[in-house]
Amino acid sequence: MPDSTEQTVLNEDTSGLLEQDASPEPNALEETAAPVDTLPGPEELPEQDTAPDASGEAPELAGSEDPEGEAEQAPVAEKPKIPLDKPTTPIADWLQAGIGANTLRVLALVLMLGDHLWATLVPGNDWLTFLGRMAFPIFAFQVSEGYFHTKDLKKYIQRLFLFALVSEIPFDLMMASTPFFPFHQNVLFTLLLGLLAADSLWKARTDPGLLQSLQAALVLLLCCMGAGIGATDYGIPGVLTVVLFTVFRGFRWAWVAQAVGMWLLHGVLMGGQQIILVLHFFIIEFPVQGLAVMALLPIWLYNGEKGSKSGKLLQWGSYLFYPGHMLLLYLLFRLR
Repeated sequence: MPDSTEQTVLNEDTSGLLEQDASPEPNALEETAAPVDTLPGPEELPEQDTAPDASGEAPELAGSEDPEGEAEQAPVAEKPKIPLDKPTTPIADWLQAGIGANTLRVLALVLMLGDHLWATLVPGNDWLTFLGRMAFPIFAFQVSEGYFHTKDLKKYIQRLFLFALVSEIPFDLMMASTPFFPFHQNVLFTLLLGLLAADSLWKARTDPGLLQSLQAALVLLLCCMGAGIGATDYGIPGVLTVVLFTVFRGFRWAWVAQAVGMWLLHGVLMGGQQIILVLHFFIIEFPVQGLAVMALLPIWLYNGEKGSKSGKLLQWGSYLFYPGHMLLLYLLFRLR
């Protein structure tokens, strides 16, 4: 279970900043997509002393109450079939192959860039924003993965907060053509709040108790209020997306919860623009944000590994890419 010194990554639709560390630990939030150790197996029973005593007879085995002298073994707890430190990746498990964290990060960055191009320079190309709906869930998943791999959660949180502040002016310029727009905050704040809520809820899950549960509920409420009142990008559904990928970790049917949760959060709660399909006498309306569910396909292909060796360079490049590309798009928008 992650301690309060460990946990990341990001996006808006959004910024892919997955944390990685060379030697991951199963509890923390910075994304090192390196594999982590599984839970320890069941403890072995201690060996019984069967050496003869002074009378020349072998002593009775511990726990043997049988009149025939047969020893009864103490029950041994079964090892969980799905370790808590393993993300839910059904497609990768089925194919026995998949994609690494760096590939997943680059995919999210490309999808985010396409969505932002649609919002600034090429607004008529709706397919860019349709595909761009997948970016934020991938970043949210990477933040959840980072939580379990980071070596220092406190530093991870500080870094995410720092880049959220740095990115706010470029975000305001791109979204509202002004350096100060208090009515909409960038997605890094959403990911940060999601990380804090996920940390508290994971501790409540792995160390259950009334006090821990009440504290987790309070933290979740405060984080959701912060996203709602602060008008962060993706808002409360964004915070809950990070939580979704964290709290169901290790459950056999977690992929079902992820699919249902993603649809409820993005297809129902967020709503927004609709895609209208006319089929003969039937008219079907489908929410554009509901396309975010498609992000589960590459997420479920994740193989739990970092991928390329340039992890640190890509990690910091991702942090810088978020504010950098928004500032560049704003300048190009003004110059055209």
